[in-house]
Amino acid sequence: MPLLLLVAMVALVGWVDGGPLPGLLAAALALAIVVRTVRRAIDRSLPREPSVEPLAEVDLLPATAARIRDLRALGFEPLGGPHVANLSPAPVVVPFVHRSAGVLAAVYQVQNPVERSVLDFVTTFASGAMLTTASSREAATLPLPPRCFLQTVHDADTAALLERHRQGMATLQHRGERPRATAATTLAEYLQRLVACLRDQRAAFERAPLRTTLTALLRSLLRLDPARGPLQPRQV
Repeated sequence: MPLLLLVAMVALVGWVDGGPLPGLLAAALALAIVVRTVRRAIDRSLPREPSVEPLAEVDLLPATAARIRDLRALGFEPLGGPHVANLSPAPVVVPFVHRSAGVLAAVYQVQNPVERSVLDFVTTFASGAMLTTASSREAATLPLPPRCFLQTVHDADTAALLERHRQGMATLQHRGERPRATAATTLAEYLQRLVACLRDQRAAFERAPLRTTLTALLRSLLRLDPARGPLQPRQV
């Protein structure tokens, strides 16, 4: 809550110095500065021309190595080695695919807010819809692009996260969605989908920068996560 405390302190100082109106004006100015700062941070973090490139070498965290072992044990196979996306901060991405389940997986090694590993499961559907099930609360910070569905299970182990993803797939299939096969998925196709997702996020931000900024700010400050819990039929 540091930003909220900053706004409150500015309002209090203005109130003490000049009464309620200066206090409110000071708070409004401080809030405007915060919103502008967050908007610029989102603008920097979402590249206009997203790319994902292979890494020659990288030191994987023990948590990243553990996720990789878990995925292999669950029938996933790697699609190449670690890559890096040109986000800010730039995460290391280790891509996986389950050939028979219609599920892709990405292990992300991130540095913000602390160095750690998170996991996403992704299924795309013939209609163009996409379901992501993520282990991190931060996955729900930005509003979702159209036809994208998200579930989060904070810090879930790999097997539990996959089970939640399968439940979400079943919910969408009950509504007539058909998962795209992953039996022949290549690394190039995987990376194309990842880059397309980043482009969708950038486009959604450019369509509604203020709404995106305010949503991200409120969800971050209040630690809101509308995607926590299983996908509900009313969300589809």
